[in-house]
Amino acid sequence: MKKILFGGSFDPIHNAHLYIAKHALEFADRVVFIPCYESAFAKNIKASAEQRLEMVKLAIADNNRYEISDFEIAKKGISYTIDTVKHFIQNGNKDVGLLVGYDVILDLKNWHKIEELMELVTFYIFNRPDFPKDVVYKEINTTFLKKAKIVELEQKGMNISSTMVKIYRYMNEEIGSFVPGQVLEYMDNNQIYLKQKTFSDIPDDTLLCNPQLNGRIILQKNK
Repeated sequence: MKKILFGGSFDPIHNAHLYIAKHALEFADRVVFIPCYESAFAKNIKASAEQRLEMVKLAIADNNRYEISDFEIAKKGISYTIDTVKHFIQNGNKDVGLLVGYDVILDLKNWHKIEELMELVTFYIFNRPDFPKDVVYKEINTTFLKKAKIVELEQKGMNISSTMVKIYRYMNEEIGSFVPGQVLEYMDNNQIYLKQKTFSDIPDDTLLCNPQLNGRIILQKNK
């Protein structure tokens, strides 16, 4: 059985994650969601490991070709992909892929034991909205990644980010179009990503993030 591993902080999981995972199923029997305990790259994870794991469970419950693994959360510490891949291979999964975005391709040179990892997996890559494709192709064609096994998904990702979801929720704006209903209900029941608990360092006069920039810039009201 072929499995594609989909790792990340999932802080929180959102519809763009599910959209690209659905298309990854064209290349595998299962997509396995793997929330990390602590990422070597992601900063300021807001929800607890247990909360993020539960939100993923709720989000994927209706698709029997999705799986969830708590390997990295149970292991604790910084999550290195090479360890996770070896865990799956040692447990009988000989055909393993990794699902990553264009932005991750540019970071692979910094990954732990990346040369060894490239020998074990195929990378299934997807386009992030407004991300420069030519930069990614140059990275693939002119660096050590020339030796990697890479398959590109045809579909572009949706213009949703976990940062966008958290900022909108902080601003008390509707996020029902960004996350599955079960996930939103869980956030409400457990008071996750609320202003006083999450973004106390953001000024009260902060406006919504610019959706054209995928939640990466916060605009201030004019004084």
